[in-house]
Amino acid sequence: LPGAQVTLAGGFRRGKTSGHDADFLITHPIEGEEEGLLRKVIACLESRGLLLYHQTTRNSYQEAPQGPGRPSSSMDHFETCFSIFKLTNHSHPEDTKRQLQVKGDQDPAQVQVASGSRPWRAVRVDLVVSPISQFAFALLGWTGSKKRYLRASSEQEIFAHLGLEYVSPSGRNA
Repeated sequence: LPGAQVTLAGGFRRGKTSGHDADFLITHPIEGEEEGLLRKVIACLESRGLLLYHQTTRNSYQEAPQGPGRPSSSMDHFETCFSIFKLTNHSHPEDTKRQLQVKGDQDPAQVQVASGSRPWRAVRVDLVVSPISQFAFALLGWTGSKKRYLRASSEQEIFAHLGLEYVSPSGRNA
């Protein structure tokens, strides 16, 4: 997606080594060009067989009854896709042979998956599209600090506006 920016958010951005999902924020450096990005990302993922399930919600950010950025959680108004990805397991070749019913020197790629095991795993992935004008706020919120609406171009500006010392993502706890 030419020009699009994708940023890891959530617990993994805070430095966690495991979690129940992965969160990604998507934006474009030109305001308004983010429109339609999620549809393109979903189409690409589907064409590659990577989506087991997905549910999208449209961007209602400007339609919030309290005005832009004034709902209880602005992040709930960004365009989102809650999905389950089908990711290939990258195991050691011997682990793969144990998972599969391999006979002799048969190629594991040509073998049926043993009952109860499969060569892929399901992973929850949340994709969130934010206008560039709200990206810093969305990044802060989806990293684990849900605060009120602020106009800022970086997380550092948000912390400064709040009179707080900047805390790196790995130092935050949601």
